[in-house]
Formats: sequence, structure tokens, C-alpha cells
Amino acid sequence: MVTDDQIQEAMRFTFDRLKIVVEPSGATGLAAILSGAAGRLPSRVGVIISGGNIDAGRFADVCGTAT
Repeated sequence: MVTDDQIQEAMRFTFDRLKIVVEPSGATGLAAILSGAAGRLPSRVGVIISGGNIDAGRFADVCGTAT
């Protein structure tokens, strides 16, 4: 399980590092990996990051403030 803050951080990560806009539900898997909630992982992991169905204003609200 991941928190809303962890999902928002994953959204910021994808935008800052990958230049990809992703909606909250599409960032959940990445949030689990980044936060450690996915548990112990092998050295190579694949994660599906999907969905850009988020309003520009809402995306700015979510990603505009650092935690």
C-alpha cells in the first residue's frame, strides 16, 4: 500500500526525470517501488507507468509543491 504523498512523489519523478505526465493511478506501481512498499526486489524490475488523463491544472497542483 502506498500513500497519496508517495504517489504524488512518483508523479513528480516521472515528470522531472522522464518528462512524462502520468495520472495518479498510473504512478502507483512506481510509487510502491520508490517508497520500498513493494518489498525486496531483484536487481532488474519492470513497472508499467500509464495514463496521462489528468487535467493540466490538477497536475500542476499535484506536482507544483515539493514534499
